[in-house]
Amino acid sequence: MRKTFKSFLLISLVVLSGLLLVSCGGKGDSKAMKAAKEELTIAKILKDNTSKDEVKTDLDLVATAGEATVTWSTDKAAVVSITGKVTRTAEDELVKLTANLKIDKETSIKEFLVTVVKTDGGVNPNPGETVLSHSFDFSALGEETAYVKESTTFNVSNMVDNKSVEFSRYYTNISTEKNSANKGLVLAIRGKDSFPSPYVQTKFAVKGLQKIDLVLFGWANDVSFNFGFLEKFVVETSTDGATWSVAKDITSELSSTGVSEKYEISLTLPNAGNYFVRLQMIAKTGLEASDYSLRYILKEMKLYGSEAGTPSTPDTDAKIVADDAQALTLPTSLSVNTILQLVKSTNKGSSILWTVKSGDAGLINLETGAVTIPENEVTLVLNARVTKGTEVKDREFSIILKKGTTPTPNPGDGAAGTETFDNAEIGASYVDGSFKGVNGVTWKYTQSRDEGDYGIDGNGIMLRGENNGVFSSLEAEISGGITNFTFQYRKAFTGGAERTYAVDIIVGSEVKTFTFGFTTGSTAEDTVYNFILAEQAGFADLVLTGNVKIRIYAVGKKGNKQIVIDNISWAK
Repeated sequence: MRKTFKSFLLISLVVLSGLLLVSCGGKGDSKAMKAAKEELTIAKILKDNTSKDEVKTDLDLVATAGEATVTWSTDKAAVVSITGKVTRTAEDELVKLTANLKIDKETSIKEFLVTVVKTDGGVNPNPGETVLSHSFDFSALGEETAYVKESTTFNVSNMVDNKSVEFSRYYTNISTEKNSANKGLVLAIRGKDSFPSPYVQTKFAVKGLQKIDLVLFGWANDVSFNFGFLEKFVVETSTDGATWSVAKDITSELSSTGVSEKYEISLTLPNAGNYFVRLQMIAKTGLEASDYSLRYILKEMKLYGSEAGTPSTPDTDAKIVADDAQALTLPTSLSVNTILQLVKSTNKGSSILWTVKSGDAGLINLETGAVTIPENEVTLVLNARVTKGTEVKDREFSIILKKGTTPTPNPGDGAAGTETFDNAEIGASYVDGSFKGVNGVTWKYTQSRDEGDYGIDGNGIMLRGENNGVFSSLEAEISGGITNFTFQYRKAFTGGAERTYAVDIIVGSEVKTFTFGFTTGSTAEDTVYNFILAEQAGFADLVLTGNVKIRIYAVGKKGNKQIVIDNISWAK
């Protein structure tokens, strides 16, 4: 009876679901693969470093281990690159390195965690050499379709130290088109606007600036048809942010033919100095009126100087409040009862008070974040008041509450899939392993066990958190694409550690990460939470075709923070 009810429940969740998980290797590895993974140890890659917890110099990310070829990925490329280059920053950095092993058609992975220790007071650990000071990914900015037609400031995160810094721009917009070549900051010479000369520049000086690296794309057919609009494209520097000198004219490095062509530009300054940086397209004069444009997309900028990271300048309360308010996220719609994460305070000292501005206040508990979906559609407007000192910032969130329909697709016809963990024989000890699920999908897990006394609907899987540097994970790969993915989760055991977890959705080389979890006290709790991919911020940007990999894993602080996962479901 329980199995019948469970199958019915999972199918009813299908419309909400869509997920895939990453292959990690384990019990299914061949003898040769196991030998290769045993040979690939942390000691083998540390090179001149004495401990994985105190990395200061470059690592040796080997290309082979036993019979396997090895390629590498890293979750903080600005700190440890895929070649093993180490760049120390102003803070200790925990970096996850993933070795992708391959023997003929067999693949597996092995993960390592290393800590790159901070520089002493931000000083270059190698005096006389340049270090990566600032690294910017403009393709990660939020979309803005209208062109900024006057000089305006905006903020971008420096990936070296995760600090937000200011830029200034003129006649640009921000594109997040699904065509990845067109994602980034767009500089445009537009005939319909009398051919302006767009620019983007730093509002800060880089100490000891020596080298600049840029990645640009030409927009679609603009370059081949309208390259004649361009007089020159220059990289400029300034000591005061007002008077500029050309560091390099890059016009000749930009092709006048081709579609969505990539340009990698690098220049070394003859003399290092404390410089502002500007990138500017200069339009030709005397052009005839036109409806056409010449657009280039700035995707990446890396600045190398004498110090790693942005010079420390205390943020004002006003800036902290503005940043903390902007960082808040909530879904725009909900279709099932859910627990929202209503943040009450931030690590920068801001306090947040949530109120219901309009809609039925009885549908949400502002203390726990529990939302009840009504029978009829309702729009709930929440206000977050962020305060620090005398500074106050309000931000509103509008959420549509509407019950979802209950689909009845046949999982056997490729329309949907579920995972009940009825085939998982894991036991009560935390282990690594794999099992073939009820839909034939292979699930791989690390530092996990059975549900114990904390089941949601019969069998489930318990993720531990972290132990001896290894974070718990659950991974799989689903072919044929998905349209949604859901699962349920709850607290296990009584520990008061915050449950902090993440989901990676991986399609090809594109990775999108969503976080989930909850705060808790040192008590037993039986609240069941829902993770619904389609209701996560950024879901609309996903292209979930072909083979989709999904990885659920623990993040944040080390130690036990157990959760049980059950009732995984995905839609196609």
